[in-house]
Amino acid sequence: MPEIFTAVDEGQMIKRMFTANVDALKKSCRKWQPAFVGIEANGSNMGYYQYAVRAGLPVLEIQPGTLDKIARSSDVSIRMSQGKVFVPKWAPWLEATLSEVFGWTGHKQQVCDRVDTLSYAGMLLSQESWSEGGVFKAEDFMVSR
Repeated sequence: MPEIFTAVDEGQMIKRMFTANVDALKKSCRKWQPAFVGIEANGSNMGYYQYAVRAGLPVLEIQPGTLDKIARSSDVSIRMSQGKVFVPKWAPWLEATLSEVFGWTGHKQQVCDRVDTLSYAGMLLSQESWSEGGVFKAEDFMVSR
């Protein structure tokens, strides 16, 4: 699956014990065979990132840099407003993801794991041509709201 964020979303992006998360991520990687899985490798996520690397998963280290969450989300926000972000209609995480994304206010206390995931995907799309090609047909997707 060409999406950068699918394996992490499928793992439900819940911070549990590293082993449980990495096992879920392994299962998703076997199913979807992504080119890589981006993991934010800082703070409390550093152990998860390191454990995933040791498990042999196709991990890409992602660093937030100096940008705050609002600045990091600007690229994907622009893409969404232009109708350039497509999501699978059949995704079991679709409603929860859209609710979080479109309900996000930028408040520091607000849960925004999916916003972070999409933000990093947008940033990576700006850096690379990951949007080229793919294995799905247009009718498999819906345009973001």
